[in-house]
Amino acid sequence: LHSAHALEYAVGFFDGDGCVTTDGARRSHCKLAVSQSSSSAEVLVLFLQLFGGKIYQKSKGRGPQKPMLQWAVKDEASRSRAARMLSQYPSLKQPQLRLASIWPSSKTSRKEGKVHLREMKDAVPEKGGLVCSWPYLAG
Repeated sequence: LHSAHALEYAVGFFDGDGCVTTDGARRSHCKLAVSQSSSSAEVLVLFLQLFGGKIYQKSKGRGPQKPMLQWAVKDEASRSRAARMLSQYPSLKQPQLRLASIWPSSKTSRKEGKVHLREMKDAVPEKGGLVCSWPYLAG
């Protein structure tokens, strides 16, 4: 299950629909997450199998809007492992994943990490800096 193709697919999917974000009461903790509508949630099981974490109901459906599910990995060891695995392959979010893999434990360093993460999210990607594989593109 941990094949290179499955991991590259997950990297491509995370690049499109995943996020590295801060979490917690003071937004000082880091988490990785992917959200999908309930009708497209099979990929969340792949993330669960590859990286651990949990699948949550993010929002309830209302009218024609379907319920949303979210895979997330929050605990330090699992998040760090998942971020390291996902950052093995080139992606637009590779710098964010590298930061998530070494998220600081001190309060001051976490504040700096949060600012650095925001800067990475706001940065314009370099042209031609990403070589994509077929599994990445399929994700």
